[in-house]
Amino acid sequence: MLSQQNIAGATAAARRYVTQYSRSPIAHFLLGSALASGGVRDDALRAMETAITLYEQDPKPDLAPIYEAMKSTRERLAG
Repeated sequence: MLSQQNIAGATAAARRYVTQYSRSPIAHFLLGSALASGGVRDDALRAMETAITLYEQDPKPDLAPIYEAMKSTRERLAG
């Protein structure tokens, strides 16, 4: 949805994903990305922080590249 500039739809879908999979760093990363695309910086930063924390609590090697993207996005949002 983000690639189609459907920010509201992407944000709603990501919120559902977080509700269903609250311990998933990917869910929070997607929510943070959607919120950032919609200009909701503070909420996006909180979602990204949650994603990073969840990953660091249970790192999975297959998510390592996404972890780097999480950190990069956090830096950009913290600006």
